[in-house]
Amino acid sequence: MGQEMKEKKNSTEESCQCGEGYHEHSCGCSEEDHGEGCTCPDCEEKRAHQGIGDKDFSRLSGKEREALQRGEVSFTSVHSREQEKKKHLKGDELLRYRDLEIFNGVETENLNALLYCMKSYVRSYKKGEIVHLEEKNEQHVGVVLQGSIHMLKTDVWGNETLLTYMNEGEIFGETFGNNTAAGEYVSFVAASKAEVLFISFQKAIHVCKNRCAFHFRLIENLFDLIGKKNIQLMEKIEVTSRSSLREKILAYLSLQAQKQKSKYIELGLSRTDMAQFLCTNRSAMTRELSQLKEEGIIDFDRNTFILKQ
Repeated sequence: MGQEMKEKKNSTEESCQCGEGYHEHSCGCSEEDHGEGCTCPDCEEKRAHQGIGDKDFSRLSGKEREALQRGEVSFTSVHSREQEKKKHLKGDELLRYRDLEIFNGVETENLNALLYCMKSYVRSYKKGEIVHLEEKNEQHVGVVLQGSIHMLKTDVWGNETLLTYMNEGEIFGETFGNNTAAGEYVSFVAASKAEVLFISFQKAIHVCKNRCAFHFRLIENLFDLIGKKNIQLMEKIEVTSRSSLREKILAYLSLQAQKQKSKYIELGLSRTDMAQFLCTNRSAMTRELSQLKEEGIIDFDRNTFILKQ
């Protein structure tokens, strides 16, 4: 029996179309089970370690597969022509993500497996560039790694309203995870040069068959961040529901002072963005700010404000 299994294994290795010498099978798969998208545990594990899914592997040319199997290139490099600004996470790149709140409690050594499971990738954006949450008909949640992302609503006359904004470490798009028509309601725009980590929404909220402990931790962190986003929206309602422009401005500055725990505060919004956030006209807001400064209630220099009273 042992000799028979050994011969079967050797036959499988020789006939496997994944590439001779690429791996050693321990699964005892039959010849027809092996092809470009071989799903035996050995194939899947090998590709997982290189950040490659079955569909991605099957798209590679013969030469690309051979180079990949020999370890001469990475999946990212062979697909740079197609992916342009898209890159899969690997190696030392993972270290910069371990301090993100969404990965709280996840050990660094587990990040690679988690990010691969989540179909994660990173994209860079120029200021003013639209950020799309959909990739290959799949909705994603964005995590801001660098810069700031604005969520805008445009009415039928072309007027834009800044609904909320996300800074480094914050998430966006979770509200539209089950809605592929998110673009009909709002748009996400890079307010500055930005970098975003994307994770598959469906992969994030549904535990995989391995039921890894760090996946459960990710779900907990995701709900914590969603809760914080809800608080931010409540704060905006509190500010914009004030009856006068002066009250809106002071309520907004007061909230920022509470968050920064200081009467000396730094605002991350330009005057135009601040006016959009307060749902008012920039000229009217500028006049009111000047009036508040003259009355000695506040002082400011560009984006630095001081609350005096």
